[in-house]
Amino acid sequence: MEQLQYEIGETIKEEIIKYIKESIYKYAVMIDGKWGIGKSYFVLNELKTEIENKCCDKRIIYISLYGKKNIEDVQKSIYYETMSTINKAINEGISHLNVFKPILSAISFSGINLKDCLEETKKIINGYCSDPEEKDFSGFVFIFDDFERCAFDLTEMLGYINNLVENCDTKVIVIANQSEIKQDTISENQELKYLVATLINKNCDVEDAARNIFKYKTSYDYIKEKTIGEIFSYKPNLEVIFEKMISKYAINKELVKELDKRVAYFVKEMKEEEHLNIRTFQFFLYKMCIFTEKIKSIIPNRYKEFVYENVNLFFKFCLKFKMGKTSNDDLIMNNKLSILIKNFIEKSILNKELVEEASQEFYRFKRKNEAYFILEIYRGWYLSNDKEIKEVFKNLCDAIDEIEIKDWIYIIINTIRLVNIQVLEEKDLKDLSVHIEKSLKKKRGKLNDYIESLKVGKFLLDKYNEKKAYDDFLIPIIKSIDEKKGESTSLDGYAAWCQAVKGKNNALYSYDMKVKDLIDVIIKDATSQDIQNLRDLIHQNNFIERDLINIRDLKNELTKRTEEITDNIKKTNVKYLT
Repeated sequence: MEQLQYEIGETIKEEIIKYIKESIYKYAVMIDGKWGIGKSYFVLNELKTEIENKCCDKRIIYISLYGKKNIEDVQKSIYYETMSTINKAINEGISHLNVFKPILSAISFSGINLKDCLEETKKIINGYCSDPEEKDFSGFVFIFDDFERCAFDLTEMLGYINNLVENCDTKVIVIANQSEIKQDTISENQELKYLVATLINKNCDVEDAARNIFKYKTSYDYIKEKTIGEIFSYKPNLEVIFEKMISKYAINKELVKELDKRVAYFVKEMKEEEHLNIRTFQFFLYKMCIFTEKIKSIIPNRYKEFVYENVNLFFKFCLKFKMGKTSNDDLIMNNKLSILIKNFIEKSILNKELVEEASQEFYRFKRKNEAYFILEIYRGWYLSNDKEIKEVFKNLCDAIDEIEIKDWIYIIINTIRLVNIQVLEEKDLKDLSVHIEKSLKKKRGKLNDYIESLKVGKFLLDKYNEKKAYDDFLIPIIKSIDEKKGESTSLDGYAAWCQAVKGKNNALYSYDMKVKDLIDVIIKDATSQDIQNLRDLIHQNNFIERDLINIRDLKNELTKRTEEITDNIKKTNVKYLT
């Protein structure tokens, strides 16, 4: 039997419509494909509609075989489905006899307490059916889904389908994943062989028929060859399916727009992982919609960028989770955002504090990335034009805090060159100097070290006039920093240390620390976290040399007064400090 390859689209629907309309060759057809690729979605959302539109005289009976334990279970499902069809027809105002003849025939064929339910059925259809025993099955299309998940022998089910198509003039579509059909679902029971032989060849000797049928490797192989006339190998167009699913399930227009832009990415990731699974994408959509609404409720003014710019990362975590590949190794540098998404996808946990932390981290990285994007344009200024570079320079000055000091060198160098070719002006150099000076004063660590690192930039220049301009640029910055270090007001010095104690984490540059006053703050007001901050800063040498004496005095005095502290944990931290 030839297995035909079809992409989702019009072709597979056209072939099925031809099969339904054809009346000479009696056989069933099968749509074959792996689990999760969207076979059922395609059948219920596209093929079913196509049949209803182009074969108006047909009634579709859709049955899932998942978990069915015997033929009787299948017959019950047929009965319930046909009764549902009757009710639907009545609700739609359909009262023509031909609607109900095939339905009652199916009820009769199903063998479900026909005698008991017939009177009720007659009441439902108001006496329109004159001959409920008439088995006119030409008006039916049976769709049996989840074929491989049938809980009884598949050979028996194929025999049942064969009887439908050969003896009852019924059209049958089987939805299956043949790669998952295991031999243990195919019985070689002798009694079952006779039953199958009887269903297929009613007028022949049972033993001869069984012997002829089962000369094949298995009875399943034989009956499949006899029953299934065509097998369509289903290959979904994921982009088309995803776009439809997004349109149907996404909660708002903005989310639809953001997801639509990324459909090609979703498909690419699934292909690379060899996981073309529609259910995984449904899971992603479900989680994404809930995540969006919850984040919106926590950070309503900042949620859009935070959610939409991380859709790809969210999808990756969903994909790995559904593939069973998640681990802590998936966390990107253990950042807050990855932890937040992983916890939500795997455990449906969304901690408000973590959302705040992750969003702050995200926007910090975003500002940094945007700053370096601008810097790359600025370093390649010779590829741009005057207007663009002037705008880039302005944005770069505003973003100077996000750029590392070692990269300021390239900003200074290129600004000098742009002034020389009259793209920028001298006042632009002064503006840059002001921004760098302000940013330096906010930095932690030794300012002298930062200045020394900036001086290195001069040696990257070849021309004398550019080297001189570089030196001239640094002079006012160095002077301002020296003045800052030369300030000796004890109030400022004391304030700097107290800020450190109070968890501000700023560097310490005081000359005259009031040791006694600071000890009072530590003993009476400071928390264990405050003391830990101060301890960290001292150990990192974030102070100037003249404060060495103050630090020594601080430790000596604290040693004498440690017992004044009543909290044992705080007391332990103070002992570590001394």
